[in-house]
Amino acid sequence: MADRMDWLKRRTITVFGLLIFVYLLLGSGKLIYENYRVHQDEKILAHEVDELEQRNLELKSLLAYYRTDSYKEKEARARLGYQQPGERVVVVPRPKNEELVSITQPGERAQPATPPSNPEQWLEYFFGKG
Repeated sequence: MADRMDWLKRRTITVFGLLIFVYLLLGSGKLIYENYRVHQDEKILAHEVDELEQRNLELKSLLAYYRTDSYKEKEARARLGYQQPGERVVVVPRPKNEELVSITQPGERAQPATPPSNPEQWLEYFFGKG
């Protein structure tokens, strides 16, 4: 009977030891997975930060350009018809029979665009191209 009690104690200790080992193994696995997921999220966020910093630099550059006198003058000429003193505006009409040449295929000629309808031509004449 004493042998049976010793065997039962050893078996109980082994089972409890095995259960504790499995519990620790599962906990470690969960922590390893969480660590992996956090590192993946960190990589994604670092990439987004890089993209946002690049976009921020582009926007700062664009803002600096919009603040230049050359841009303001260009927009004033385009939108408001601004002219400097002594300048004369000359409108050069495009010939109607002008052939369009395709840049992508040097051997082929592009099809000319269909002419606008009569109402479209009147709208363009009175209001200009927008």
